Amino acid sequence: MSDIPIRDWLDEKISKERDLRTLQVEAAKEALYQAKLVMEQRLEGMNELRDQINRERGHYVSREVYDQAEERIRSLENSRSNLEGRVWMIGGVFVLLQVVVAVLSFVLKR
Repeated sequence: MSDIPIRDWLDEKISKERDLRTLQVEAAKEALYQAKLVMEQRLEGMNELRDQINRERGHYVSREVYDQAEERIRSLENSRSNLEGRVWMIGGVFVLLQVVVAVLSFVLKR
């Protein structure tokens, strides 16, 4: 048979198994620690994003204010367009009157 007694062989196997288990536990602890670090970095990034959103929230207009402003702007645009149309119409009437006066003065001079 073998020169190593069974008890020594068994002790050696148990010792190697213990060492292996110790390494596995240490590796698992290290993996857990690294995962914890990664998670903390992610959470820190998410907290920074949340803080940024909260800071920027004050810079945006609420939907209600936006709708009111849009309605006022639309009303002003309509008034301006209406006024521009009236000015063009008045200008056209003056041009037409000038043409009529020119034609009448030409006809009456003859």
